[in-house]
Amino acid sequence: MKKRLVFRIIGNKQVGMGHVYRALSLAHEITDHEIIFVSDPDNRVATNKLAGCDYLLKIYEPATIVEKIINLKPDLVINDILSTIEADVLPLRQNGIKVVNFEDLGDGA
Repeated sequence: MKKRLVFRIIGNKQVGMGHVYRALSLAHEITDHEIIFVSDPDNRVATNKLAGCDYLLKIYEPATIVEKIINLKPDLVINDILSTIEADVLPLRQNGIKVVNFEDLGDGA
């Protein structure tokens, strides 16, 4: 049975595109699971890059993004958004979703 993996990413002029490229590198290696990328409208550089890829891309407003991710019913969420806050991670874990964070120096780590 395929697992559903959600990559929550950022990419803009301030933080660059490293998060997007890392997530894409990982996604390309994961061929036996369903991959969904999630971002918000503030990260147009990232979403424009992902729009040309063969992955499902969802764009949600920042205020609802965690709730929308929960509604996707993922088995795993990979956050590559620099610094998470507790509100980025705790609701996911409370819903039985496993979470991995990259480069996370925030309270959500």
